[in-house]
Amino acid sequence: MIKLASLDLFRKVPRDLTQATRRGGVLSLSVASFISLVLFCEVVNYIRGDTKSRLVLDNNSDQLLDINFRLSFYELPCRFATIEAWDFLGNSRLDVTAKIEKTVLSAEHGKLHMQPYKELMPPKRSAWPALLPMLLNLTLLRMDVF
Repeated sequence: MIKLASLDLFRKVPRDLTQATRRGGVLSLSVASFISLVLFCEVVNYIRGDTKSRLVLDNNSDQLLDINFRLSFYELPCRFATIEAWDFLGNSRLDVTAKIEKTVLSAEHGKLHMQPYKELMPPKRSAWPALLPMLLNLTLLRMDVF
């Protein structure tokens, strides 16, 4: 049987020689065994490669999130300032700028004046007549009755 003192990695250092001890051999063997066990467990877990996945549905997808922000563009006309928003799935939200309050900043005589911006837009028409053929998958025919 191999002497434990010969396995000692942590030798005591006398004046000019190193000396192996039985306690150092036990410690060295214990540490080497522990490192080997940890290495073996890590390799087994790496090779096995268990994958766990979980799908969670958001129940609050219909609720809107209020976002308050304040941006100042001193040389940009209000009609060119637009906002686009996407959710984490990449779905775009249209007509985001309809609920944004724009304020015109104008400097006259060294003072900054603020006034609400009113964009001249044509009245919105109902999209229902245009969507009806697509929803029913039919073509509309005009029939004149005499």
